Amino acid sequence: MEEVYFILFLSSLLAATLLPFSSEALLVTLAGIDIDKVWTLFLFGSAGNILGRVINWLLGRFFIL
Repeated sequence: MEEVYFILFLSSLLAATLLPFSSEALLVTLAGIDIDKVWTLFLFGSAGNILGRVINWLLGRFFIL
């Protein structure tokens, strides 16, 4: 189950930075499979999105003239 958290984290990170897709669909699918782990999935998805937004901010702050 740990690799599922990493996949969700990575998908959220990439969706927030480079790739235009929805990581929420993966979150809803995984939550439907294992309802007991909803908060853990939410935590990993949120962490990926937050880190992706920080990367976007850093790119805009230091690399865009």
